Amino acid sequence: MSLNGFPKSRFNELLDLFDRYKGVTVEITFFTSATHAPLPLNVFRERAAILKDRMEQARKRGYRAGINILTTIGHHNENLDNSLKGDYTFMTNIDGKVCNGSYCPNDKKMQEYVRNIYELTALAGPDYIWIDDDVRFGHMPIGYGCFCDNCLGIFSSESGVLYTRESLKKALDEGTVDEKLKIREAWLQHNRNTISGLFKLIEKTVHSANPSMPIGFMTGDRFFEGYDFTSWAKILSGPDSAEVIWRPGGGYYADINTNDLAGKSHDIGRQVSLFTGKCQIN
Repeated sequence: MSLNGFPKSRFNELLDLFDRYKGVTVEITFFTSATHAPLPLNVFRERAAILKDRMEQARKRGYRAGINILTTIGHHNENLDNSLKGDYTFMTNIDGKVCNGSYCPNDKKMQEYVRNIYELTALAGPDYIWIDDDVRFGHMPIGYGCFCDNCLGIFSSESGVLYTRESLKKALDEGTVDEKLKIREAWLQHNRNTISGLFKLIEKTVHSANPSMPIGFMTGDRFFEGYDFTSWAKILSGPDSAEVIWRPGGGYYADINTNDLAGKSHDIGRQVSLFTGKCQIN
């Protein structure tokens, strides 16, 4: 999204369309990308500057304007040639396979990247910031993660048992029901802790730039992450109790098969029922 690829004239045409139907649109959310692997930092910096300008244009027309960071840690293998590269740890499944478009949130270098992109976003001056649903542990094509060496080391410290991917897989799948339940509950808590740590970093970064900035999170079913919505919302609110917004979601993006609509309705229902905070549900 260079200036040449996203000209002001085209954006003005869009604003003119919104103005023609007053009351239909009250806020405009700008996505940082159209592909689902993290952007190189220099590209993100360029886009943040463009979005700052576009948001100012939108506010002059009377609209609220915010930014949705489509990829914090990455969704899946897409547009890899033009995506983030460097010495980062890929999201890894229990068999050691990796997703080249998604990265481990416990990687210190990845955490520094996350700090940079959220700082750039906050300094662009949005009315709110959305975290997209790539903050999870299910990514194509590997399925569930993250079982990288670093995550295994963290879990070993938490549990007091030294695990390899092979021994952890065996512990999760073999033994009595009580034995498997114990290790699975511990892994769920490990995943909750990982997301909590990432959100603490995001909250501190954003609210250091603007203490009252609303932060939102797009969720989906979180069977592998433990549905810790209330705790995560409290973290994102920060010490000054900034507003938190919530966007429950799930997969249903076309009306070809309306059976999927019923499934998504149940997905959203589960998410709403398990959230007890004072957040706006968008």
